[in-house]
Amino acid sequence: MPIFKAAENKKGGGKGGFKTSPKFTLDYITRKEKAEKISSQYLNDEMDYAQQFEDTKSIWDKGLSDRSRKYYHFIHSFSAYDHITAEEAHQITEELCQRSFPDNEFVIATHTDTEHIHSHIVINSVSCITGKMLRIFPKAYTAIKDLSNELAEERGLTTVDFRKPSAEPVRQSQAERQIIMRGGTSWKQELCEVIDLAVENTDNMADFENFIGKYGVEISRNTAKSISFKHPEKKKPIRGEKLGANYTKHSLEDRLVRVRDHDVRAQVMENLSADEKKLVQHIETYTEGKRHFIDIINSMAAWAEHVQKKAAELRRREEQRRYYDDAR
Repeated sequence: MPIFKAAENKKGGGKGGFKTSPKFTLDYITRKEKAEKISSQYLNDEMDYAQQFEDTKSIWDKGLSDRSRKYYHFIHSFSAYDHITAEEAHQITEELCQRSFPDNEFVIATHTDTEHIHSHIVINSVSCITGKMLRIFPKAYTAIKDLSNELAEERGLTTVDFRKPSAEPVRQSQAERQIIMRGGTSWKQELCEVIDLAVENTDNMADFENFIGKYGVEISRNTAKSISFKHPEKKKPIRGEKLGANYTKHSLEDRLVRVRDHDVRAQVMENLSADEKKLVQHIETYTEGKRHFIDIINSMAAWAEHVQKKAAELRRREEQRRYYDDAR
């Protein structure tokens, strides 16, 4: 399940594209103890990447002022459940960047020093081909996320649904609705993406909190019944239930337990014979079918109760109408 995210860089003074030199970021992502694979486009790997970025800006006389964006920094993360290798993750990220930024210099460094494999992407804000400044508007940002899903699906990997369904009870401001209508991603949706990725890669609340912390997300409140999250670009936290039913304290604990159960099941299945595995799968299929049947029955019962209430209301109104007719 790959997630394409703009990286947080408080020192650089912004998110995604920054107004300072990319040297610090480039030096960090290409450290040998972190990066298993490094590659670039339109750059000499034997020379200083940051200097080459600067040379391109000088040639085209673009992006040189203090107010100009110097580079973009993104992270392309992969789920541990896909059992992807660093080589595969790097290849997918390379194709993603080549198709999304065909005219720009970029450096990709795939890290394996954390629980999940992820690739850092640093892109020059000035094109070495056209000399134009790179602009990534909300619609383009969403298109890159879509392409990430497309590349994952082609390789049989899981995908992430970063567009939340309209039925999801998320309170959105007018500004957020406008962003979504233009094809962008609101800050609440970004929170949901990070939380979903964390749930897929952790099985307890402590690891969960550490994981989202890597994306700049903080847990500002965590009680027995509620939990609140703080987006790195927002001053005030938001309660989990305002993000949707899947983000309440109870739902998150339940989802983490399911991840833990999944891992335990995988370990148990490894030690079973072929016949024992078939028996377990038959039992699980039967149990799932039974659960599905019960859900249907409950749904039908709820529908029947609604119909009965509607019929009772119609009868009451009819009786009232007759009473007033008789009174006249």
